[in-house]
Amino acid sequence: MKHRFTVTEKESEVQFRHVSQDLLTHNPRQGVNYWGGAEYPTMLVWAGRIYDFLRILEGIVGYHPARMQSYQVGYTSGWNGAEVSAGFPNDAPVNDGKVRLLSLGNSILSGAGWGRCEIEYDDATGSVRWEFSEGTAIGLAARQEGRRDKPACPFVAGFVAGWTNRSLGTKSEFQETECVSKGDARCVFESAEYLRPRAE
Repeated sequence: MKHRFTVTEKESEVQFRHVSQDLLTHNPRQGVNYWGGAEYPTMLVWAGRIYDFLRILEGIVGYHPARMQSYQVGYTSGWNGAEVSAGFPNDAPVNDGKVRLLSLGNSILSGAGWGRCEIEYDDATGSVRWEFSEGTAIGLAARQEGRRDKPACPFVAGFVAGWTNRSLGTKSEFQETECVSKGDARCVFESAEYLRPRAE
């Protein structure tokens, strides 16, 4: 069976208030924000600056190490975000399980301002596809700087991998197969077999 989860423009507005306002708690003594009751601090950074970090890393470290570092940061963010969301009784009730938790990923990303997307999950094959029809915030920021040869969104690829793996209990990698920064009409992330060794 194929599952498809979307966020309408109106729902994106609601999720912005929920994700970027209601779920953030400010500790005035520390001057630090916490999200969803998690014990680790969070920081919402303008996506254009995240693209700048990637560009600087690529110039210093080279493409592959820089992209893997961005992917790993995204992966941890996605995994932790799904972990926190799994604890929200109204958002991910036990009886809805893994697929319900996966379906929340697009609401979180849209609400955080990272891009409105559709998630498609085929439980027969295990394949998962996240499509940002207008592009991710990072891809859109990168496009402003001119066309790239490689996709601009390894952080988001990592995020969707972490979110998906935590939600479904899988071990998948994600590759960005289309990116607005390369001149494509959208950003698309597709699952692939988990090939890298990983200590869990």
